[in-house]
Amino acid sequence: MNNKMRFLIVAILFASIACQALTGPFATDDSISTATPEEITPQATPTLEPITEKSLAGLMIYSPALGIAPGPYMGDVPIKGFGVINKNGNLIKITEAGLFKGHSPSGPYIVFQFYEANSPANDRLRSFNVNTGETVEIVNELEGEKTLLGWHSSSPSKFIYENNLEWYLFEAYGYFEGREIILADAETGEATLLLEHTFQSDLSPDRTQLAYTTGQIIETPGEHMQEGAGCFQPHIYRMDDSSSSAFDTSQLSEAPLCLAYPNWSPDGERIAWIGYFVDDTFRAVVFNTSDGTGTIHGEMEVYASSQFRSGWNIGETMWIDNSTFWTKDYELNVETGETIPPRENPIPFERPVNRYFSDFATRPDGLLVATLGESDGKLTLSNAQGNQLAVYSLDQLYQGERNDYGFDQTELMTTYITGWLPFAPEAGIEGVVQAHVPTVDNFACANAPHPRVSVGDTARITFTDGTSTFLRSQPEGGDNVVDKLPEGTEFEIIGGPICYPRPGRNDAYVYWEIRVPSRNNRTGWVAEGDADGYYIEPLP
Repeated sequence: MNNKMRFLIVAILFASIACQALTGPFATDDSISTATPEEITPQATPTLEPITEKSLAGLMIYSPALGIAPGPYMGDVPIKGFGVINKNGNLIKITEAGLFKGHSPSGPYIVFQFYEANSPANDRLRSFNVNTGETVEIVNELEGEKTLLGWHSSSPSKFIYENNLEWYLFEAYGYFEGREIILADAETGEATLLLEHTFQSDLSPDRTQLAYTTGQIIETPGEHMQEGAGCFQPHIYRMDDSSSSAFDTSQLSEAPLCLAYPNWSPDGERIAWIGYFVDDTFRAVVFNTSDGTGTIHGEMEVYASSQFRSGWNIGETMWIDNSTFWTKDYELNVETGETIPPRENPIPFERPVNRYFSDFATRPDGLLVATLGESDGKLTLSNAQGNQLAVYSLDQLYQGERNDYGFDQTELMTTYITGWLPFAPEAGIEGVVQAHVPTVDNFACANAPHPRVSVGDTARITFTDGTSTFLRSQPEGGDNVVDKLPEGTEFEIIGGPICYPRPGRNDAYVYWEIRVPSRNNRTGWVAEGDADGYYIEPLP
């Protein structure tokens, strides 16, 4: 074979390989070989998204450049400002100090906990509407950290959250009253108490049932559970009819003394709990939700280094998939009952690595990943394969007023990513409309008398049959009466309204926070009335 022939064969092979290398996601029509159209169908050219600041729409940023406030509790780190990138690629400030709590499944609400030093609204939740730029305050007077549990199945604007103030001490020492479960409306700001004195909880995947626990004191001490420590009891709350009942454990082969830490499987067909048994062991218990049958599994160790002698410090548990339940002691295959040593890091890469912030986020469509540089704070945008596409500084994205606190290059001044929403503010939304607090006009409390007073009014206890009205420390029933106000007692209304459905009944109270000058300016809460009449009235 002469040199010319060899050269021709090599050239043909090289051209063929080159054409093959150019086909695929980055190929164009011109790069696809059409030498034998009868045998090879040309590939369609994919539409590649132009990478600009607009590609970041929906990305949430937590940064001192947006604001900062002292932490609400002793030892807390300061709370930073919080914002989101709109569809025009601009970072807009939602609050000068707040923690992201969650968002509605398809929009348009972002829920965050608002912080402001020495503010009566400190610790309250707010919702931000990405369509209007408006924020609405969720009004309740409960101090503590709020955790969003999920969104109501029947209304896109309603969500369920819990209020938590040091509940964990109950586990070890049997005191504190637990958490409150509250239904809130992101559109109106109305908040309704669903449950109180609860501890752990988990909302079912279909958002129709809430598994939760109440507490009682253990009376059978053991090596892992001291006498007087907290013992949890399981319950189910049904969202459709607002009813609650004890969780049925009758089909278990052995009755647990306590049952805690509910955890629904992703498909909702099973629910796992951690049980404490009469033999002084902690064991996983998994129930089939369709027929109520349950299986008790292997013993779990408690942390030897735990400061709690109760033994409830068992670490995180989770479902990895519909058939695999993970604990720090073992992974359980609920289909076969077999256990294997637990994997070291069961949390998928796509799952948020921190409830507040991280250094990366994946766009909901999975095509882009945003990463914040640890040293320079620049935002790097990459594709799913890890190829860098663009780099942006905070100055490019945020044109609003900046705060300079003089602590550059410190952890305090670090900017983080909070998450990536499947929706974003419209391009015309460049700032936040002033937050508003619900008024009597848009307040609703089912099966309660319509409010006749509002914050700022002066009112009095009504003249009826001579019965005094209770002044309570909290806007709820129970053993919290701090005074009894006789008929005619005048007072100022300084807070509320709060809707309180009465347990075991089909009616509710509307509570108002008041200040009573004749009682040395004592403050507390009074109910406005019931179906039979009003307890208070505006001054004539």
